Amino acid sequence: MLVWIFGKITRSEAPPSRSGLVWSAIVITSIIFGLGHLPATSAIIDLTPLVIARAIVLNGVAGLVLGWLYWKRSLESAIIAHFTADLMILIVLPALLA
Repeated sequence: MLVWIFGKITRSEAPPSRSGLVWSAIVITSIIFGLGHLPATSAIIDLTPLVIARAIVLNGVAGLVLGWLYWKRSLESAIIAHFTADLMILIVLPALLA
């Protein structure tokens, strides 16, 4: 949706992938994705500026990868990648460390 909005605002004639609209949208949604994970982070640890920055950056990097998957592959591939990452981080890794 952001790509469409940016295209309307800029009135770009170039395809979205050529004009940078897609990457702009992916970066913005990645930041929102990172911010969206702050409530889960606050359930684990007290939020400090460093913890907030870490949560936004690490989840933002994941958001970049998931956004790229959505763009290049499909929504399903991004959902499967997100589910797999959650499974590994929340179930497999704690089981290995226990």
